[in-house]
Formats: sequence, C-alpha cells, structure tokens
Amino acid sequence: MRYEFVVQNIYKTTLNVLLQMKTLFMIVSSGTSARNMLRTDVLGDLKKSDIRIVLLVPEKLKEAFTKEFAEENLIVESYPPNKKSENVMRFLRYIDTLLPGIAYPNISTTTYRLKHEQMKILNPYRYRLYRVMYHIERSKTWRSLMRWIDWTFIPKTWCKKLFAKYNPDAVFSTNVMHADEYYFAEYAQKKAIPVVGNILSWDNLTSKGSIPYAPAKMVVWNDTMKKDLLVLHNFPGDKVCVAGAPQFDMYFNDSLTLPSREEYLKGIGADPSMKMVTYACGAAGETTKFQTNVVADLARMAEDQSLVEPFQLIIRPHPRTDPGTFVPFIGKKNVFVAEAAKKPQTALGIFPDAWNPDTSDMINMHAFLKYSDVLVNFSSTMTIDGCAVGTPVVNVCFGDDPSLPYIKSARRVYDYDHFKNLMDSGAFPVAYNKDEMAEYINNYLKNPELDKENRAALAKYQCTSIDGTAGKRIAECVKEVLEI
Repeated sequence: MRYEFVVQNIYKTTLNVLLQMKTLFMIVSSGTSARNMLRTDVLGDLKKSDIRIVLLVPEKLKEAFTKEFAEENLIVESYPPNKKSENVMRFLRYIDTLLPGIAYPNISTTTYRLKHEQMKILNPYRYRLYRVMYHIERSKTWRSLMRWIDWTFIPKTWCKKLFAKYNPDAVFSTNVMHADEYYFAEYAQKKAIPVVGNILSWDNLTSKGSIPYAPAKMVVWNDTMKKDLLVLHNFPGDKVCVAGAPQFDMYFNDSLTLPSREEYLKGIGADPSMKMVTYACGAAGETTKFQTNVVADLARMAEDQSLVEPFQLIIRPHPRTDPGTFVPFIGKKNVFVAEAAKKPQTALGIFPDAWNPDTSDMINMHAFLKYSDVLVNFSSTMTIDGCAVGTPVVNVCFGDDPSLPYIKSARRVYDYDHFKNLMDSGAFPVAYNKDEMAEYINNYLKNPELDKENRAALAKYQCTSIDGTAGKRIAECVKEVLEI
C-alpha cells in the first residue's frame, strides 16, 4: 500500500508539472541560426527554466540534432523539404520579401535603390516581369486569395500535426526572414499563439525585403536595427527587444579556453614568431574574383616581405567558398590557407546555407581573430568580429575590373546602409588600391593601439553591450512572451 501511494504521488506530481510547463517551438532553419541560438546562452538559459522546448529543424538534420541536443525537456522534431508547389506559392505571396531588388518602393533605403538599379541593368526582362508581379502582389485581395489557395490546396499537414501534438504556448522564429519559418509563424498566429521573431543579422532590415508577418515581439542587436524596424517597417517600438548579438558573447567571456597563439599557428603550419595578417573571405558570388585578386596582392607582399614587419598571410575561406578557389596559394612562401569550419556534410549535417559550425569551430574562429595582428576583409560582418576582439581591421574596395560601371562594381557595396554606419565610426580604414592597403596594414603593425577606442566603441554599439550576456537577454525576452 505504501508503494502504491508513493507511485500515485509521483504520477500526480509529474502530471501537474507537465500541465504547468510551458511548451516552446524553436525553429532553426539555417546554420547561422544554429550557431547563434543553440550554441550560445540562448538555448542554455531557456533550458534552465520550466520550459519544454521542441526544436524544429530540416528533416535530414533530425538525427544529428537529436544526438547533440535531445534531453528530458528538449525534443527534436523535423519539417519536410519544401514541395515545388509550396515554393511557387511562397514566391507569389512574398514577392516583396523574397525579391528585395524590387521591394525598394516600399522601403526607401540606399541599399534597395542600388539593388533595384542593378537588377534593371543585369536582368531587364526579369525586372519588368517582377515589377508587374510586385504591383499585383500589393493588393490586399490578391494577398488574401493567395493565402487561401496556399493553405487550402497545399494543406501542410506536417505543420498542423506538430501543433496538434505539442500544443505550443509560443513559437520562436530564430530567423524571421527565412522562408522555411513562414508557415509555422502563420499557423501559430491563426491559432492565437504568440510568435517571437529574431532578426538574424545587422543588414537584414535594410536589404532583405519586408517583414513577412508581425510577431508579438521582435529581437534585434542594437538601437540602429530598432530604428530600422520603426521607420522602415512600421513595427511598434514597444514590441522590440534590443538584446545584442549572442554569437559575439564568446569574445567577452574571459573564462573561455582558447588554444595558445603558438598552438594555433603551429596547428595551421605557420610560424608563431612572425606577425599574422589574415584575409577573411566573404561568401562566394560576384565578389569571389576580385577578392581573389586582393589575396594575390597580399600573397606577393608576404613572399617579398614588403611590409614593415616580417609577416605571414593567413587566408581564411568563407564556409561557402569553393574549396578550389585558394588552392593556387597553397605552398607559397609565408602563405597559409586555414580551415574555415568543418565540412557540414561530414560533420553535423547540412543546412540550406551550407554551414553548421560546432563549438570547436566557434573557438577556432575566436582564436584566429584574437591572434591576427591585422584583419583584412571586404565589407563583412568580420569587421564587427575583429573590433569586438580588439584586432585592427582594414577593409578593401578594389580588385575588380576598373572599367566596370559603379552599379556593377563592388564599390557600391560600401554605400549600402548597414555598412555606411560602420564606416562613419572611424574604427577602420577602407583601402581603394593595394598601396593604400599596404599603408594601412603597416600603420597597424607599427601601432596596434591605433583606432583602439573607436574599435571598442563600434563593438559596444553594434553588440549593445560587451558583458557577454546577449544570449541570456534573448532567452529572457522569449520567456516574457511565454508568460503572456
């Protein structure tokens, strides 16, 4: 009898806990989201609360993420690949979001104007077609009709079954601009379930189109992004949570164990006694050719030792860079090609953005930033990373064909709204030819303290704070919505 009484009490207690426990759907649709939200304090802090977390990932990643993350109150579920019909319907419904090059009439920024002008020149026929479709799509009648067709004839039973199975109290869209997350958010709002949206990166609000739906709360990095939400997207200020960027938290964490400088450089075959100039490559695409030309200039400087200090060049490819791009530089004197991240196909599984860094990859990135004497890049988020670590940064804006008109050249990227904000900070120079690049690198090699205060100010503003608690603030924002 005593045993039965204890078992009944345990059963009742467990049932009461489950009934009181809130359930959160957390959608992770890209490798960047996985890094920012799962491998930081965002997930870690959420797990400390009485929350049942249902992690929603692409179907082919379910097994790997179950092994890595599943535990008592964290369940990994998956959603299927998009059907062709779903892709067509999303295109018809979200033209202004999926095609930012023609969305600028709604959102007046320099970035949109330049994207618009480039499309007009490079794809005139497609441009005219998109313009017609864009104006049709602006009709409320059209939007309602497309939504009805979408949910009626492509019923998305996978989405409805997940909601019926877990009955979530809130949905956390870790990348509100990612098309894979639209249907979860729409169905949640249909069921009067609050949605927390996250703007994944600093450039999204001025370059990625309109916000596809209005969450109960939106999470951003900093006050500039909050202003963009208010002014460009008419999003209510009282629904914005300025939390910082969780992926930068590790730079401000003194307890994080990094390999020593000697260990790191020897690990890539480099000489710890020499200065380290690093080129951090941007994503593959139209900039690949001219960035390769810049790297070639730097490689010649390393071979000739033409800077003020003996140095070696470390080339860090972008995770999406074609592996063959920098093969010609392998074996050159004082030049080393570092590994950007583990190949996702052989490591943790592949996301649509072909990236899925684990904790060791993040530590490796921190190490290469910290031990670089100068970080060179082209208009990249790496500029903020370098400033956050305290490493001098040089941006480059040359290497493409000088005869290219402005609208087709890489030069226009430095006029994009999000990067203009950084250029006004005085935290780094921009080199418009190889001689200027050499001059700026030399200045930093001679005086690493140059622009130090401006770098620190840029990092603090872009990250909101440098206390390493952005992940915790995002988790708190999500938990506040769960309490509604």
